[in-house]
Amino acid sequence: MNQNEKLLEKLLAMSDETELVEFKEAKNEFNNDKIGQYFSALSNEANLQGVPSAWLVFGVADKTHEIVGTNFISTTAKFNKLKLFISQQTSPSMSFTNIVPIKKDSNRVIMFEIPAAPRGVPVSFHGHCYGREGESIVGLSQNKLKRIFSQTAPDWSAAFVPEATFDDLDPVAITVAREAYKKKYPGRTEDVNSWDNVTFLNKAKLTLKGKITRTTLLLVGKDEVSGMIDDSCDPKIRLSIKDENGDNKDFCICTIPFILSVDTIANKIHNTTYQYLREGSLIPETVTQFDPFIIREALCNCIAHQDYQIGRRIDVIEKGEYLTFINAGSFIPESVEAVVIQDSPEAIYRNKFLVEAMANVGLVETAGGGIKKMFMLQKQKGFPLPDYDLADNKVEVEITGKVVDKDFADILMKNTELSIEDVILLDRVSKKRQISREDANRLRRKHLIEGRYPKVFLSKSVAAVIGDKIGYTREKGLENESYRQLILDSIKKHDSLTKMEINKLVGDILPANLSEKQKRNRIDNLLRKLREDGLIFNTKSGSSSKWQLSK
Repeated sequence: MNQNEKLLEKLLAMSDETELVEFKEAKNEFNNDKIGQYFSALSNEANLQGVPSAWLVFGVADKTHEIVGTNFISTTAKFNKLKLFISQQTSPSMSFTNIVPIKKDSNRVIMFEIPAAPRGVPVSFHGHCYGREGESIVGLSQNKLKRIFSQTAPDWSAAFVPEATFDDLDPVAITVAREAYKKKYPGRTEDVNSWDNVTFLNKAKLTLKGKITRTTLLLVGKDEVSGMIDDSCDPKIRLSIKDENGDNKDFCICTIPFILSVDTIANKIHNTTYQYLREGSLIPETVTQFDPFIIREALCNCIAHQDYQIGRRIDVIEKGEYLTFINAGSFIPESVEAVVIQDSPEAIYRNKFLVEAMANVGLVETAGGGIKKMFMLQKQKGFPLPDYDLADNKVEVEITGKVVDKDFADILMKNTELSIEDVILLDRVSKKRQISREDANRLRRKHLIEGRYPKVFLSKSVAAVIGDKIGYTREKGLENESYRQLILDSIKKHDSLTKMEINKLVGDILPANLSEKQKRNRIDNLLRKLREDGLIFNTKSGSSSKWQLSK
């Protein structure tokens, strides 16, 4: 028995006692996104158990551990492509330590060695951190996240800046912070008015024990001392204004103090009014393209959650009716959807001291409800929900300032009782994006969607509400009897039809969610049934086939 066979035997033996090994049959193929989820989960579990690596094994039945073999990719080039895919979609960027294909009892087995997550840094895939609960892949729990984060150095944002003095702070920024603090805590107004700057900054937790921190300089420090914060930090916000073609029209770069830069950036964004008719109303609805709260919340989230040690600036991009906000660093919570649906403060923050200070001066929501409020404001307007892209070790959120899908907007207007969870899923369906089978089944039980998974679409009950009956028919199609009668009537009218003519006649009205191959198969089945019933016959074969009515 060689070393690789001994390794497989070892993994088979330890699989019942650990969450560090996952077996899959993967007889012919396996979804790359699923592999990425297992990579994240096993990497994080290896970190938590203090071992250098975990294993994903193909060609072994997960329940019985019987070696069944796999035909999963077999060339070096394809393995390298998979490794590149994993490295591009994980944060921090990682990939397999080793890929070991072996033969065992004439069956091919592939062992993927997955490195443990770095100390203090959970591994995410597509922006989500995964873990294991028994045999299931789940979002990494807050307890496990906390355990991993506790391995790292203290909060970066709370570190002292010894060379900085109170003379390095911007007096205008401190005044703005005072007024914001009084607005946040109106019962403390008299006390705030009596505090000197040192006391106020300490009470607002902009300083720590009377000493200047990186948070102090980020929020109220003078522009000229930004270099004191950290050699790797680039404390800037860039607003880029582009035309519809993506060409630059104008730009603005702001640096510290960020408490002033937020308003500077927000005021430079072109936030025009937008008019549209709601279903059943003759009076146009007039709203701003971008709700001021959403602009500030998205921008302040970038400041609060930026990974300043990466050395990137914060980017804001205005392009017509779209605003995009980008900050460096992975998205720490389980998922955006979880944050919106659970509506609770996060247990873990990248810059905990900075977040708390920003909350005290009203820059971010203290109860963790800011993101949910952004979703609700877009929902109330009937605009698409915020779009998050969490790939490439960054958080990118796009806000749309117009109605893109009127049908979807009308659903939101007429179904105000829909939960935010349902709205998020329907938003994805309206954008032709895939949802999980579990979520699809849940929406189907509520009669909100139809269609064969994964090509689901708005159901007839929803379509009837929004007046999209034609669109529903295009997605759902007609009953088979209607197609058969159409073929018979057309043959009768023209004496005969070729297969090509029948394909054109019926193919244009078959369900829109069918592929071309599925449409051809459907037509073949219709013709076969008509022939078996003795209603039509074929006098030629191939593309020149000639179908006629039976005498």
